[in-house]
Amino acid sequence: MHPLSRYVHAQDWESAQRVAEAHDPESVGDVLVGQAKKACNDRDYPRAEALLLRAQRPELAVKFYRDSDQWMEALRVCKEYLPHKLSALHDEYDRTVLSRGSHDAQTLMNQARQWEESGEYSRAVECYIKMTSGRTEWKSMLRRET
Repeated sequence: MHPLSRYVHAQDWESAQRVAEAHDPESVGDVLVGQAKKACNDRDYPRAEALLLRAQRPELAVKFYRDSDQWMEALRVCKEYLPHKLSALHDEYDRTVLSRGSHDAQTLMNQARQWEESGEYSRAVECYIKMTSGRTEWKSMLRRET
């Protein structure tokens, strides 16, 4: 077994990275991704994100955030590093939130506010329209908020 493989298998990330940098620079990204997966499993998402960005794998950071239901973080990373995929992620987020029903109306409201604060007014309006065309309890929430 190659020393790098042994270190990765043992999750000795410091040694794995040192060996990769010295003897197999092309595998440094793989070592960083391995570290990020461990950080994600430990729910240390900021560390996982930083490692994935160092590995030049922002799409994995978006996936980890999305899979852990941290949509705002997924959208933030996507907007910054993968702007060409942002529209599709927005659509996926909208479908996910709307499929959950009324208990996520507050999430939709918060999202609309975040779009407003970031100057993305058309996205904010889309969120509000979804609420007004949605369930009755969502409409009453909107009335209370205004």
